[in-house]
Amino acid sequence: MLEHYSRAAQAADSQTYALMGGEETGRFGSRDEALRWFQAERVNLTAAVPLALSTGHYEHTFAIAGSLSPYLQQCRYLNDWASISVDARHAADRISNDAARASAWRSLGLVWAELRRFDDAIIAHQECISGCQEIGHRQGEGAAWHNLGRALLELRRFNDAIAAQQQALAIFGELGNRHNESSALSNIGLALRLSGRADEAVTAYRQHLAICRDLGDREGEVQALVELGIAFVQLRQAENAITVRQEAITILEELGDACDAGEALNNLGLAQMGRGRFDDAVTSFQKSAVIFKELGERHAEGLILDHLGAAYYQSEQFANAIFAHRKATVILDEVADHHNAGEAVENTGVALQGLEMFEDTIAYHELSADIFRKLGDRSNEARALDNLGYSLRKVELFDDAVTVSGRAVAIFQKIGDHHTEGLTLNRLGLMFLAAGRKDEARKATENAIAAFQETGDVEDERMVGRWRRRLL
Repeated sequence: MLEHYSRAAQAADSQTYALMGGEETGRFGSRDEALRWFQAERVNLTAAVPLALSTGHYEHTFAIAGSLSPYLQQCRYLNDWASISVDARHAADRISNDAARASAWRSLGLVWAELRRFDDAIIAHQECISGCQEIGHRQGEGAAWHNLGRALLELRRFNDAIAAQQQALAIFGELGNRHNESSALSNIGLALRLSGRADEAVTAYRQHLAICRDLGDREGEVQALVELGIAFVQLRQAENAITVRQEAITILEELGDACDAGEALNNLGLAQMGRGRFDDAVTSFQKSAVIFKELGERHAEGLILDHLGAAYYQSEQFANAIFAHRKATVILDEVADHHNAGEAVENTGVALQGLEMFEDTIAYHELSADIFRKLGDRSNEARALDNLGYSLRKVELFDDAVTVSGRAVAIFQKIGDHHTEGLTLNRLGLMFLAAGRKDEARKATENAIAAFQETGDVEDERMVGRWRRRLL
């Protein structure tokens, strides 16, 4: 029986991915027939893997697991994929098959990342790198560095992610694998952008775009244009952002790609917000959210709904903003994206401030601060505390407001965000003043001016100085 499933699974796997470069075996008449066989036999195949392991048929264990894994990945049977990947690794260990072991670690790293178990994924990718190095499999090593970089990025370990992708880029360049080079450059650009180095990200994205155009990779070209647009938004080059995103949407309409069209519309909305075109942004985000909802892409839908809420907020449609942010929170919690769920919670609190529902905002800011503290995101924790302090001041809980805002100042100072430190100190001064504590208000504003001087922010320095002279 195991022999039968091993041979049949390998044949189905080969036929299923024939269009991706595999060889047709003749056992199945078409790719659709092979996929139907996988669907019909999935439960039996999944059960055959641990059976082969427990009965000592180790070659069959990783043969069946290796052939079944791409199907389980494609059809999102993630728990089954994780289970058989663990069994495949144990089988490879039993017979000291280094190539099979590296393959099993690769599969485990990918599935654990899909399940958002990123710490486990990082360990698996590191094991895969070591295994590939031992057997001299350079392509596999490059892919493992690439996958490691992606997992590190999810944990916001930006410098480590960049270093891993640079390792992948060097290997792919050595091998002449230009498709994978472009992918590594894309991920380097993303890590650079998220770490605040948008100017360097533009350079990486332009290199990514050039390779895609050289290869005639239209879908890759779209991805590069979208990424470039995001970096332009971060650099406040909104016209450049709109230009490249409209170019991306044109290509996607030619290709008939709904999923990427949804992503391009999302990013067009971000660019429109950067230009103050908030009503246009609402329309773009609405269209994007509908596309991802129809595709069943819950994670993307949740992210776009949070962006939609931000556009509503800027349009002063506060009730709509609250609804969108709350819906985003529910979806992002469902898919275990706790960082972006925290963002949506915080944004709900900000939208409630727009309706001057300050007592209601307090719980949201407290919750988001707690989420970010547990995730180790000090910047967003401080932002939530700053907003919490503002809400506490509006309901005249001055002592609490001062305490919370002081915590925010300490964090901004520690992480080196002196501009936001200055803004928060300025608000803290107003809180002290409202509480009748003029000496402390004077000290807070002095520190705010010092923070702005450190960042060279002359305008805000003058603003604080003017109201300080007038009120103190």
